[in-house]
Amino acid sequence: MTDDPGTAWNWEAEVPWLALGYRCSVQRATKLSPYQPLFARLPVIPLAVHEWLSGEIYFDDPVAARADLLQRVRALQQSMPAAMDNILIAQHCDTFRYGMLRSGGFSPKLRWFEV
Repeated sequence: MTDDPGTAWNWEAEVPWLALGYRCSVQRATKLSPYQPLFARLPVIPLAVHEWLSGEIYFDDPVAARADLLQRVRALQQSMPAAMDNILIAQHCDTFRYGMLRSGGFSPKLRWFEV
């Protein structure tokens, strides 16, 4: 990706990142991100990116809006692989725990309750 407005770049590869950055960014008119009214909750984004996405995008100045969106794309591209690695680790732990439960390697503790 390049910051030079005259340089062509592969939009098809960048559109999902631009859309994610836009949907998680607070809009000036509503003071909410488009994600919030749609899902009735705050977007779940990595903390490293939250600072970049918490500011408003001012579309009155197209050059500044473009630079801001490209900055958000870069921040998302850098932090999302780390988040995906964390998801893979959690999935591996869940698979291991499920295997232990279903293989008979787990025996629950019996507890007796009395009045």
